Amino acid sequence: MADPALDFAPLVYLYPNEKYHPSSVEWYMERTELNRRDQTVPLGKYPLSPVDAQMLSRYWNSEWAVSDKCFLQPLDDGTHDPAVTKQGQSLDDHPAVYCLKILSPLGDTVTDVTDYEYWFFYPYNGQIGPSSTLSEHWGDWERITVRTKNNNVEAVYFAAHSGGKWVTTQDDDLTFWVDGGTETQHPVVYSASNSHASYPTTGTQVRDRLPDDKTDKGSPWQTWKKVVNIPPRETLAGDDYDPALGWLRFEGRWGSTDNVAVTSPSGPAYHRQYVRENPVATYFLDGGGFYVYCSLAITDGNERNSSSDFSLKGSGVADKPNLRWSLSNVPAIYLEGVTWSIDNDRNNAVDQNVFKGVKVGSVTTGDTGTQNAYIADLTYTDPENDDMFTKNDFFKKIGVNEVWVIATPTDAQITIQKS
Repeated sequence: MADPALDFAPLVYLYPNEKYHPSSVEWYMERTELNRRDQTVPLGKYPLSPVDAQMLSRYWNSEWAVSDKCFLQPLDDGTHDPAVTKQGQSLDDHPAVYCLKILSPLGDTVTDVTDYEYWFFYPYNGQIGPSSTLSEHWGDWERITVRTKNNNVEAVYFAAHSGGKWVTTQDDDLTFWVDGGTETQHPVVYSASNSHASYPTTGTQVRDRLPDDKTDKGSPWQTWKKVVNIPPRETLAGDDYDPALGWLRFEGRWGSTDNVAVTSPSGPAYHRQYVRENPVATYFLDGGGFYVYCSLAITDGNERNSSSDFSLKGSGVADKPNLRWSLSNVPAIYLEGVTWSIDNDRNNAVDQNVFKGVKVGSVTTGDTGTQNAYIADLTYTDPENDDMFTKNDFFKKIGVNEVWVIATPTDAQITIQKS
């Protein structure tokens, strides 16, 4: 049976004359050693080499494997030259792309939607803008997410350092590789010069508070030539994971951390998107509409209330004068006491309510074309004593970790089932 992860793997165009190509993780490990800032650990004297998946798998949930102390650094031993390692692999060698399959990303009741999260590794992130201290680092992880419905691509999330975006098949910006006159389901991705951020189009990509990215149609990387499927994070905790993928357990950084302004990243399993893609603005309800979620995230034992940015652009509802807003995943006994607001312009620190105090069934004629909107002021008020629960206390009170806010055109005949 064919692997669908191959069918949806992207065609990535590197920037013309890109200095820093991608590589497979295995290729990179062979050219690195493991180091640590604090030498007083039970594994012996550092640096350690050779590096392989088995070695890195030991750096998992341990007091001496904290991410800001353990890191990989390029070998400089006469056989390996850091200046060569940072250039990555030739595309002719088909560097691997790593795919996480996420079933039912919209909740267990939506069974026909599947996400394919593709992770790309680049040994080196080059200079962006006038200052190398604000950009250059070793070990660069990038990604896109392809969302499918009934095995057809519906949208792609393009990740970038200042915030990515979903692009749907209704948007002309999303294109697919054409093979011999036949359009495939391989989305086209443009990898930005040096930063390797992912974009759907060529040109200058404006970023908030960061130097602009530049994309163009350089060398093509057909990622489906080598796709490695990677497992959910929870399976890594046991002993039955694939030893060849033991590097996924590595808690440390994938590059040396000499640049104090820019820290090399951790691996995919330590990104919150490894569970589900970040801004959830989806367009798969019959008759139009989309989901947005607000959740209680638990990171390093600390709880935080988070809301994903979303945009109505290209959603099919942006031009609708009236939207019906409702909730999912909230027990019925709490529904009447829940209100929330929709704010915008968070990225520019000019928060403004598009509308406030929304309740189930409310209709707004507000600015439905707002960019960078998000859920705010999520509150439950107990009708018996008027006690108010906000932020993390809200989620604890109603007994869930995630709330789905759903918007649909009021003229669409849609029944939304609570999960």
